[in-house]
Amino acid sequence: MVCKRCGSSKPLDRQASTYSSKRVIEEARHGKIGVVEDRTELRRRLREEEKELEEEKRRELMDLLSREQEEVEAEE
Repeated sequence: MVCKRCGSSKPLDRQASTYSSKRVIEEARHGKIGVVEDRTELRRRLREEEKELEEEKRRELMDLLSREQEEVEAEE
């Protein structure tokens, strides 16, 4: 028996039926499946995500301004 990977060899004994063969398929030999998305759909999703982020920033800014206003009023 010879290892294809490292070249190591070992003689077969009389009970050769106890050995098994294993085949490893390299990833490069596998077919790859590509995922294709519609660009207009991708752009739409990106615009929606940007709008959500902008809205979140606005809410955070408004909360900060509110808290600052409350602190100013409490000091007076």
